[in-house]
Amino acid sequence: MSAGCAPVNHAAVDIRNACNTFVSESAPRQTPELRRGKGGLELVLSFTPAKDPEADAILNAVRRGPAELIVHPGMERLRALGEEDGYLVLSVSSEAHAKQVEQLLCF
Repeated sequence: MSAGCAPVNHAAVDIRNACNTFVSESAPRQTPELRRGKGGLELVLSFTPAKDPEADAILNAVRRGPAELIVHPGMERLRALGEEDGYLVLSVSSEAHAKQVEQLLCF
């Protein structure tokens, strides 16, 4: 996956319970949302409305810049570009890749 040129400058964040961490949303913004960004395709995702340590760890990491996310149990790696108003922005290579990421993260 190669979108954007900012290097990942901190440790990867583990996602151990994606089904509790992420949630689709219809208002005020419908997610997941696939869009064209400056560096390629971006997938915008929302988090669970409940206080969740895993979601907090992800948001804290991406607020410092691009971050690598490792989704368990398959140890699949995703590139998070940042956060936007509390939403996670991921780099994806195609529409098919976006669908794979959505399934991986329980959407």
